[in-house]
Amino acid sequence: MRSFIRDAAWSDAVALAVYLEAQRPDLPLEFFEAFRDTVTLLERSPHLGHRRPDLTDPRLTDVRCMKVERFPLHLLFYQIEADCVVVLRLLHGSRDLPAAIGEESLQ
Repeated sequence: MRSFIRDAAWSDAVALAVYLEAQRPDLPLEFFEAFRDTVTLLERSPHLGHRRPDLTDPRLTDVRCMKVERFPLHLLFYQIEADCVVVLRLLHGSRDLPAAIGEESLQ
């Protein structure tokens, strides 16, 4: 299976990398490696992630969630579309996730 990273997810990842760099200069590289490893794992086993009961919008019923390897507070939200894992967002688990995913992820 292949993968596609939506613009919103890339923006989330870049914003996180900027934040991480302020903590430790080598942390963004470590994060992007973990992000890549998690997406690769999902390409091989797309059903590893789970559905979230707090995503009650009917358009989000197929959205799955998986922790980023080595960064377990950060969650990848994705959908499986035909032969592709589509990564919608990358969000910190403490956020209001249904609101954060919102309309931008559904376009």
